[in-house]
Amino acid sequence: MSRVAIRVLAGMVLFACLAGPAPGHVGGCGGVLGFEDPTQFCYDKSFYTCEHEYQGGRASDADHTACLQAIEPSCTGAAWPSNCHPTQDDAEGCINLLRDASHLDTPADQLLALFPGSCDLCRSE
Repeated sequence: MSRVAIRVLAGMVLFACLAGPAPGHVGGCGGVLGFEDPTQFCYDKSFYTCEHEYQGGRASDADHTACLQAIEPSCTGAAWPSNCHPTQDDAEGCINLLRDASHLDTPADQLLALFPGSCDLCRSE
């Protein structure tokens, strides 16, 4: 398979990931949402940050792979502060921001700065 075909296939798979529902939220319309699991949020936010940078052309294949490989060690044991209980809706807002293809031209750190509080779910009010 040619390198171009691999890149096109990878782009199509990534687009499907970016356009689909956030992991763990399939069929989540309606009903009462519980509190967000801190480890799952860490995995999701880290994954979509890696994808955002890669699809935006700011990360090479090697950078992307390294970013993905760093997720598990950095998210293992993630916990919210004792006074913080974000909901799944709170977390989904952050993930949707990172997944939004219309923001791919903006680096993730700048994007999050443009929408303060969108991914800092335990910020002091």
